[in-house]
Amino acid sequence: MKFNSKYIDRPVKYWATVIVSTLLLIGIAVSLEVLSYTNNYRIDLTPEQHFTISDQSIKILKLLEKDITFTAFYQRGDRKEYNNFFRLLSNHSKHIKYRLIDLDRFPGQAKLHGVTTSGQTISEYQGRKEMDVHPTEENIINTILKFIKDIRRELYFTTGHDEKRERGQYLDISQQLKYEGWSINTLNLATDNIPAVDNTLILIPGPKKDFFDHELNELSKYLKQGGKIVVLLEPYTKLPNLMKFLKKYRILTGQGIIIDLENKLLAGDYLAPLIPFYANSPITKYLKTPSIFPTAMPIFIDKKVNDDSSIAFLAKTSDASWAKINQEDVKRGDIDFVKATDKKGPLTVAVMVMWTHKDDKDENEEEVLDGALVCFSDSDFIQNQYVEMMGNKDLFLNTLNFLNQEKDLISIRTKKYEFPFHHMTDAQGRMAFITLVVIMPLFFIITGIIIFVYRKWRG
Repeated sequence: MKFNSKYIDRPVKYWATVIVSTLLLIGIAVSLEVLSYTNNYRIDLTPEQHFTISDQSIKILKLLEKDITFTAFYQRGDRKEYNNFFRLLSNHSKHIKYRLIDLDRFPGQAKLHGVTTSGQTISEYQGRKEMDVHPTEENIINTILKFIKDIRRELYFTTGHDEKRERGQYLDISQQLKYEGWSINTLNLATDNIPAVDNTLILIPGPKKDFFDHELNELSKYLKQGGKIVVLLEPYTKLPNLMKFLKKYRILTGQGIIIDLENKLLAGDYLAPLIPFYANSPITKYLKTPSIFPTAMPIFIDKKVNDDSSIAFLAKTSDASWAKINQEDVKRGDIDFVKATDKKGPLTVAVMVMWTHKDDKDENEEEVLDGALVCFSDSDFIQNQYVEMMGNKDLFLNTLNFLNQEKDLISIRTKKYEFPFHHMTDAQGRMAFITLVVIMPLFFIITGIIIFVYRKWRG
């Protein structure tokens, strides 16, 4: 009996194909696993960005040059959450090390570390230790800052002139400042000694009563010694002494209140203009969205005075804005632009004066601040109800970090999430209305008519 060779070769070819295909699939799967492990990319689709840390936190993590170890104690059900959190941190720094210990299974370990409740986390860095109540992004990053930025950072709120308070209108921004390592204090220039200039800032937050001459003399001495001052003003507030003080440093305060009918939030107040134009500066280079300044006044730069200081704007309004001079007209709602009296935009709303010198020891010869004065023409933009809106928080905090000569902390921070929303300007609102109410329905109507006519023609 003879056998046909082609029937013998067929099963061999079949199994050879199966084996080779299987090996190829395994090879592809292993390659994808290796690529996914070495190139960790993720997209966070949660509305509150639960699985994303802020640019500010990433910059701080990248400042780590030595290992920092976190020991977190958890109860049943919390391990996955803690593990995901620390893995997220370690994705941005190889120096993040962590251990997770079950509080119920290892009570002896907890006792040795002085831990009594779930969530307590021990941070260790070069022989130093800190304990946090719970491993949140704010707590952990604040702890890292304490370790790597071992400097004093103090902000003094002036008092005695009916200013806004750090525990009242500015409670939210004060908490954010503490999270970033600032110590918050108050300063009454009439009775208190002015602080030393090193790593301190003085904030004048929207005063309603004027300063005495000797108080302003103390501020001048502070500036001359290398101090940094931030002034927040309000329109229609009579402060002749303070205005004279600012004028001495080339900052001229204008009259009136800024109005912008085009660049404002949808259905928003025309007295709360968006601030879309920023200077090309280290403070504002990361800002991608406008700020919003409720009730702002114009300020100007005195270009005639020449001294050893440099002065430049930080932020401006749009071309469509103007400053309404007459307060009574504004109260009546008569906001039309009057060419004879009102001032057309763009208008400056933030100015910085600096005294600097070149650092000869630095290879790049970067400029070192010998003193600075920053003036914002609105004090409401960092109040509790506005600080999380648009670019407000980043503009203010980046200014403080720049003045404190900590450029590596200038970035964009995570926005507070409360409910899904999106700030829209009037122009964006009109575009959305036209698209959703006019264009899309019209498209479907025209499409339906075309299909109907086509079927009739074919039928």
